[in-house]
Amino acid sequence: MSGTLLDDFPRLRINFPHFGIGRKAFSKILDAYPNVYTDIAYMLPHIQRNPVRYSDFIQHYPDRICFGSDALLYQPEIVFDYIELVKSLNLPNELESKVLSGNPRSFLGLDPAC
Repeated sequence: MSGTLLDDFPRLRINFPHFGIGRKAFSKILDAYPNVYTDIAYMLPHIQRNPVRYSDFIQHYPDRICFGSDALLYQPEIVFDYIELVKSLNLPNELESKVLSGNPRSFLGLDPAC
């Protein structure tokens, strides 16, 4: 992947939504670039079909997975569906908090502990 945007700007935080190109293929990018994040937006039906594998993926990249929903402003119920999805994965409390708040804050350059 030499000569890519990711190589040229190693401090630039980039989010590839929807687990990028799929969690298995995307894991190579996450392994190679510590400035890359992803989110769970659009992934509700996929995660519901295979919660154990997605939970394992999130646990493998605990600082890089962000909350997301793809909900529009007038669709708050979708946001709640995604919050419930994260809670249904039975992640350790600290990791659940990272996904819902800490990691998105870190991506934005904010204090993740607030």
